This record gives sequence, structure tokens and C-alpha cells, in this order.
Amino acid sequence: MGARGEFHYKDPLFTKFFDLFTQAETMPSRLILTSQDRLPVMVEGRYLERSHLEWLKGLNPEEALELFGIWEVHPQTDSEHEYLQRIISVYEGHPLALRVIAGEIRESPYNCDIQAYWHDYGEETIAIEQQKQASDLRSTADSVTLANYSVSLTDLVKCRVERTFTRLHVSSPLAYVLLCMGATYRCSVERTAWLILIADSSKEAQLIAFQTLQRRFLLETDYTVGRVLYRLHSLIRSIALQHLTNPESKAAR
Repeated sequence: MGARGEFHYKDPLFTKFFDLFTQAETMPSRLILTSQDRLPVMVEGRYLERSHLEWLKGLNPEEALELFGIWEVHPQTDSEHEYLQRIISVYEGHPLALRVIAGEIRESPYNCDIQAYWHDYGEETIAIEQQKQASDLRSTADSVTLANYSVSLTDLVKCRVERTFTRLHVSSPLAYVLLCMGATYRCSVERTAWLILIADSSKEAQLIAFQTLQRRFLLETDYTVGRVLYRLHSLIRSIALQHLTNPESKAAR
């Protein structure tokens, strides 16, 4: 990001490539880019007619509740139903944020007990609700842009994933180490490749650590013929790489 808040590509070659792409007289190909941040304006905005920006929204409450059910997190009371709805609302139905929360609720010591999870961590959701209410009071409807709103949501999700790392470091240290070390893989790899990263631990401890990441939905799965491969979501991987450089200080935050 520049001094005036504008975004730039980290590698200048991307800027050159997209500038040349948009200036081509004929271009039958199409590029689809996805980003959690606003992309830089290409060629100082001179070729906007050749690009289209589509904002991807999160899941609506009904879709999110259905997904929680698929994740084996079922509200048993009206109160638990309300707690899930409030969590869905503050994270705007963002699938990654909801997934890591579902993973925590499913895992010991909560074992799908939404009430118990809310008792321990509901104040986090309440604090976000209060921050959003305060922000609404400070801003008029005309001054709140979708761009500002989206960046805020991105930061919110990153903070939520950070808290997941912190809790994992306390509850399952070996799984935390495996998660951080697994970020060194740039592509999907087999389970054996993951377990090699913690080969100094016992076989049982290795399997428990790997299964902990699975139960917490921290691993993405890719299927090929006769094989199952595992990788990290790009956002989780970026945070894991930060923790890998100094795990003790990062996890203690």
C-alpha cells in the first residue's frame, strides 16, 4: 500500500503484465482474479471499460446455518440458535471465519456444545457488535463505501484466524507446530508429507496432531486419482508463515 492508501502489486512485473494486457488491441482471453483486498487500478484507470469488478458477498443466515449443520454443529435451544445467528452476522457469513469457529465448537472441550462455547468466547462477538454499532453512529450511510466495509471485514477475519492459532497453541501445541510448518508447502501434499514435519514425535502424537487440524477444519482437501492431498487456505497459510518466523511471540499475543 502506498503512502496515500493506494494499493500496489508487491511484484512490479504484475503491474507491467496487466498494463500490457489491458492495452492490447485484441485479446480473446479473459483473466479472473480473486483477492481479499481491492486490486490496484490498472494503467491509472484509463482502461476501466476492459475490466469488471464483482464483489462476492458472504453466506446469508439460512445458508450459514445449513453449513453449520453439515459441520455437525446443531443448535439445540433457541438461545444457541441466536448465538450462531449473531456469530454469522458479525462475520457477514464469511465461510472461512465460520468454518474455524465451527471447528472450535466441534473440538474438545466443547464437543458441539454451543452454549459452553458462547460462555467462554461470546464476549468476542459482543465486542465486535458494539464496535460496528459505534462505527454506524460515527458514519452516515453515504460515507460508508463497500470498499471500506470489505477491508474491515478482511481484517476482522484475519483477527479471528489469529485467535484460532493462539488457542490451538495452548490446547494442542504439536498441532500448532504442524500447522505452522505445513505453511512451507506451496501446494497440496499427501498426509505422509505433513507427518514428516513432526517426525521427532511419536507416531501416535503425529496422528493426533494431524487429526486435530482436520477436526478444526484448518486443512483443505484435494482429491486426485487414488490419492487425497492436503493444503492450507491462502489466508491461513499467510498467517501460519508469520507464526513460523517467531511462533512463541506470535502465539502469545
